[in-house]
Amino acid sequence: MTQQHSGFAKSPRFGDFEAQRHWMEITVNLPLNEWYVNSTKNDLEYWGLDYPPLTAYHSWLCGKVAQYIGWHDIVALESSRGIETTNTKLFMRSTALLADLFIFIPAIIFYVLYCEKSQSLISKSTLLFTCLMQPSMVLIDHGHFQFNSICLGLSLWAVNALIYDHLIIASILFSLSLNYKQMALYYALPFFFFILRRIYERPTAMSRINKFVQVGLSVIATFAVCWLPFLIQGCAGDVLKRIFPVHRGLYEDKVANFWCSTSIFIKWNNLFTREQLLKITMITTLVSCIPFCAYILLSKSSSMKRLAFGLFGCSMSFYMFSFHVHEKTILLPLMPALLLLSEFPFEMNLFSQIATFSMYPLFYKDGIQQAYYVSMVLQTLFIKSIYGNKLYTASLFGTIIIQLINSLMTPPARYPDLFTYLCIMYSCAHFVLITAHVSRFQLQQSKKVKQA
Repeated sequence: MTQQHSGFAKSPRFGDFEAQRHWMEITVNLPLNEWYVNSTKNDLEYWGLDYPPLTAYHSWLCGKVAQYIGWHDIVALESSRGIETTNTKLFMRSTALLADLFIFIPAIIFYVLYCEKSQSLISKSTLLFTCLMQPSMVLIDHGHFQFNSICLGLSLWAVNALIYDHLIIASILFSLSLNYKQMALYYALPFFFFILRRIYERPTAMSRINKFVQVGLSVIATFAVCWLPFLIQGCAGDVLKRIFPVHRGLYEDKVANFWCSTSIFIKWNNLFTREQLLKITMITTLVSCIPFCAYILLSKSSSMKRLAFGLFGCSMSFYMFSFHVHEKTILLPLMPALLLLSEFPFEMNLFSQIATFSMYPLFYKDGIQQAYYVSMVLQTLFIKSIYGNKLYTASLFGTIIIQLINSLMTPPARYPDLFTYLCIMYSCAHFVLITAHVSRFQLQQSKKVKQA
């Protein structure tokens, strides 16, 4: 509970741990119309709020709890900056754990129990253990420190609602996910086309129109409730400017996506202006999403596995090609990858491990590499005992070699990030190959169904 985290003892900005705490400080001490606005009391250059309203409300709630239990120093305005007391760590890590316990873990359990009905009890238990114990989310949310489990959990609950054709509930839940973290946009196209497909399957034209209107109104109402306080205060525009950072770079730090992995050979930022890169990334992202959306919309049946595959494919497209991607964003494709474990056990377990490995430079920088090594070893032993094969061993061997090089050798002074680029390029190649392989298999299955 009190281990290191991002930015530990690294003044003056610290890291994501301090960012999450600082948002609690800001929201409980300043009026709502100042949460997203730069001022003498709210320096946006110092971890200003840059997530949608639901994150701000969650920060406010956590801050109020800290005040209620008497730990006022954790959220004291200005004087709490950089606070790293034992109570602070216990409180912050408890909030992340509660998010897991109340949102993400129940969503995973529900999915395994009710969407994987054909699986045996042993298979369900294995699947559940694999989903809950994969290292990436544990290391990011509880090591590096963030609240990804809320956004991902709400999206997964939306998937669960669709199992029983509850389109309105699913729309509300996904809208809440989107209002917690804007990165849930990675899932927007698959959800939209899947729900549209379900509406189309209604028996009559009138029932289709009614359901379409109901779904649309539920989305509008959810957004209205989340944004109403900011609309009343006249500061919704300030929120939008913060949550869509078009003034930032093509990617954050070193990311195992197309743009960063190829930047060692092609200097994208030198070839194009920011405005041009915004257009290029938008076009490449949307074009790469088309096959996965078409797979959902044009299929004979709207099965849950088709939705999971669409979520995986589109989120990978966004991760690979969209603008300003963080290394932690790999968690978004990882969630639907877990939903495909029963269909592609080897591929998705390998994807999970490479996803964790792709963030190795981040964990190394955070000083939580020991937790990383332990979790990776445990996951490796578990996977090899069930799904392991020679290809898996070869891929894993490559990650070990790169980590040994990073730990034992010093990069050339001219190329200080050489070893980091080895890591992200190796990871990116795996992501491309796994996505291509799974996509090819799904396409072949679709052709077989049409021919039958």
